[in-house]
Amino acid sequence: MLSKFRIARASNRQLRDKADEARDAKAWPLAASLYEIYLAQCPRDAPIWVQLGHARKESGDDVQAMEAYLRSLEIAPDVADTHRQIGHLYNKTGKISEAAASYAKAAQLDHDQGHVSQDPVLTAATPEAPSNEDLLLLLADRARDERRWSDAADTYAKYLAVKGHDKATWPLWVQLGHARKEAGENDGAVQAYERAIEFAPDCAETYLHLGHLLKRMGATRAAVAAFTKAVSLDPKIGDAAEELRRFRAQKAGADISYAHPLPYTPEQIAFEPEFPDVYVGLSRCFAMNATADFSAG
Repeated sequence: MLSKFRIARASNRQLRDKADEARDAKAWPLAASLYEIYLAQCPRDAPIWVQLGHARKESGDDVQAMEAYLRSLEIAPDVADTHRQIGHLYNKTGKISEAAASYAKAAQLDHDQGHVSQDPVLTAATPEAPSNEDLLLLLADRARDERRWSDAADTYAKYLAVKGHDKATWPLWVQLGHARKEAGENDGAVQAYERAIEFAPDCAETYLHLGHLLKRMGATRAAVAAFTKAVSLDPKIGDAAEELRRFRAQKAGADISYAHPLPYTPEQIAFEPEFPDVYVGLSRCFAMNATADFSAG
């Protein structure tokens, strides 16, 4: 009996080693299969359930990966890294609130066990500063930096819904505008830039971004008004002046008239027939533009 027991243990150990070798070689489907065979014999090995989760995730099977991570958590609920890995998977799949909760739990366990995380997403949730708002913002910034634009837009929106709307948040409305623009959500991007302008009406850069978006959307009149406002606030801002020169050079063949100084009146800006819903709110953005003169220079 003892001999058979030792042979079985050796066999399981070798199987786990082979699975680890496949993992190190990034042969993820093979690693997952070998870990599954091993765990059928050793179902209480919590760290290997985590390894199985990694292998399944890298193989593109996020659902089965989560099942493996949760199985590990059932066996060893106080392992910070397991909560961290679950947070990463939630973040990857766009479940931002769940990711924040998992990261917060990981940070709490790290703190209780005397460990210091080097990940800013996790250190934002220490007991001294427990804030899911901070986590949401860091997750939004990470998604933006990784060019996961839809995730970034959703997370900035969630953060702003929690944080509230005030002057301190206007740069994040700009970030929300960028993310929505890159995600192809043009109408939502316009609305985000509008909100930023409402809180910070003297920021030329916001008008510049709005102008480029409106130009891309084909809303020429509103784009010209945005570029004009940007130049009136900062004559050297980006390429706003160059955009206005291009519009002036093309005015002979344009569908709208540039015969009078810009910007157009709020009523004219709002009356962009192709976009009847988007520009209702633009009038307040350009209300201070009455003296700008597109025909000059």
